[in-house]
Amino acid sequence: MKLQVALDYLSIDDALNTLAEVARFVDIAEIGTPLLLSRGAEAVRRVKEAFPALEVFADAKIMDGGELEAEMLYRNGADFVSVMGITNDATVMGVARVARASGRRFMADMMLVRDIAERARELVEMGTGILCVHTAYDVRDAQASPLSELHALKPFSGRAELAIAGGINAKNIADASRAGADIIVVGGAITASPDRAASAEELRKLMEAGR
Repeated sequence: MKLQVALDYLSIDDALNTLAEVARFVDIAEIGTPLLLSRGAEAVRRVKEAFPALEVFADAKIMDGGELEAEMLYRNGADFVSVMGITNDATVMGVARVARASGRRFMADMMLVRDIAERARELVEMGTGILCVHTAYDVRDAQASPLSELHALKPFSGRAELAIAGGINAKNIADASRAGADIIVVGGAITASPDRAASAEELRKLMEAGR
């Protein structure tokens, strides 16, 4: 079970400063989509160079040009990237080809997927190594917790890692852990905290206690 911190900044320095405080409590550094849009693959490269012991995830949310975009991110140090589960199979298979050639993995973000179980089956068959249920930021106050969707992915445990993202905090991280998440993604509960190291440590303990 791994704790992933979502670095949804616009500045690489902000991301590096946060990691300097919390790296000992997390397993994965997520280069959030805002940071990728702001600073591109340079953000991936600099985080990987500064924190080589951490896995680095590039949350590119690839929808097209899968092979080209994934290759660029892997080349700059990403250990895994994200592709949207609702995109074309050809895009997913493009990412899968580059992942295999690079000896890397990729995550399918299941946001907006209507039939979670059926699409997960197709994605795993195409080589997806991580399936992520995700409450979108813009509807975080109106949408139900992704925990129910995580339960729908349990049949794929063992064939792919299961991840959960969106609104995870000290109140629900143990529930996510008990529900079988292999990767738990935390953003603001760490990055917006006045004491990021203490928050990351607490979340780590709660996550491990839940399992």
